[in-house]
Amino acid sequence: MVAQCGYLAIDQGGHASRAIIFDNSGHVLAHSETAIATNRIKPGWVEHDPQELLNSVQNAIQNTLKKIHRSAIQVVSAGLATQRSSIVCWNRVTGEALSPVISWQDHRAEPTIAALAAQQQRIHNKTGLFLSPHYGASKIKWCLDSLPAVQAALKNNILYIGPLASFLAAQLTAQSIAYIDPANAGRTLLWNLETQDWDPELLSLFGIPRSVLPQCTPSFFAYGDIKLSEIESKNHVIPLQLLTGDQPAALFAQGRPSAKQTYVNMGTGVFIQRLQKSSADIPAQLLKSLILTGQNETYHTLEGTINGGASALDWFAQHHQLQDWREKSTGWLKKEYSSAELPLFINTVGGLASPFWRTDITPHFVGEGSIAAQFVSVLESILFLIKVNMEYMDQYLSTENGIRVSGGLSLIPGLCQKLADLTQCSVSRSDQTEATAKGLAWLLAQQPAQTTTYCFYSPQKNIELLQRYRKWLTIMDKTLLTLRGCK
Repeated sequence: MVAQCGYLAIDQGGHASRAIIFDNSGHVLAHSETAIATNRIKPGWVEHDPQELLNSVQNAIQNTLKKIHRSAIQVVSAGLATQRSSIVCWNRVTGEALSPVISWQDHRAEPTIAALAAQQQRIHNKTGLFLSPHYGASKIKWCLDSLPAVQAALKNNILYIGPLASFLAAQLTAQSIAYIDPANAGRTLLWNLETQDWDPELLSLFGIPRSVLPQCTPSFFAYGDIKLSEIESKNHVIPLQLLTGDQPAALFAQGRPSAKQTYVNMGTGVFIQRLQKSSADIPAQLLKSLILTGQNETYHTLEGTINGGASALDWFAQHHQLQDWREKSTGWLKKEYSSAELPLFINTVGGLASPFWRTDITPHFVGEGSIAAQFVSVLESILFLIKVNMEYMDQYLSTENGIRVSGGLSLIPGLCQKLADLTQCSVSRSDQTEATAKGLAWLLAQQPAQTTTYCFYSPQKNIELLQRYRKWLTIMDKTLLTLRGCK
């Protein structure tokens, strides 16, 4: 019997770790996922247990491979995508974690960032990022200053600190050397876009020794073999050949991305991406990212980031003790509301990212409404943030082919229709919303044939929605002016 090639996509996300095996055409052959807990131990602190998270990845891989054990499928390579700005510390000799996984949503180290405000433009020019406690550098500095186990490991020269991807790759392959790719390294505020390596000036600025950081590599690299038992794999090892971030991988879910399209991945956070030439200037208020290198290809993107995606809906659900908001969302969105019935939501859950970049505004409603109306207002706030990011992008890059959406929130039809109405762009959604995993598979299989079905949403006139957006934007502008001491 001739073996069928399979590609293992490992997607470590905010709510679960997933392992999916795809064939050359992007069909799912086997799938498993393991939920993870998120610990919000105090305001602004968001963590995961590193051993639980590692176990969840290993369990997902093992359970997926068991499903194909008696088949003719041969898994030939694996790729790993993670939450880019999450970091962890570990012992480079034993592999033992020395800190929690500090989530990308965490902003405990905001004082470190505030003290460097004068360096904002310099840092933006080098990294393509804005000074934000969500990125890795201030979290790494916090660990070095606050955790005795980390300080002891540093003194004994056995410390690694890096993005979550580097920790997981090292543990899965039992490597004593840690590596990191551009997409994840580029979310630390320490990685230089031009040199594609750790920047000495930035390391000095944050007080972080280079010796504790992983070695920088291309996205495609021989990261080592994932160690497996005999029952899990016919050849006992699977080479890990690709590391990247969850959002970069999602761009490739339907094949090679187009420079004429806007990509919006709507999960815990929401990320708006357009391809950009490497020589382009870094625009004010937005991010420039190097998302993929290797195999003679390099991809840069212009990116907008929204922290309060599904996390904002979870925040609302917890506040109102709603257990089933996903089931109710379709009905609530179908109901006709007048603008007078809908409050406006200032969505600062997790802090305001692009294009505003503030972490000091409390989430709140302007106006009153029923629970259902408030929920719709939270959903609309996500769309408003997408819209304002796209308006900034339009100043630098034009697109012609509309918006392609992915991620869990894209499964809400009413949300996709409202996005089309608000932006007056056609919106398309693939039948496969697990964009990160499918993007990994496409990259690993080196451009396989695509078999994709789309749902399409054509823009309709929605004057009240546009009016609410303009009112929301006015409130945002006034709020920001007040914070700056203006009237």
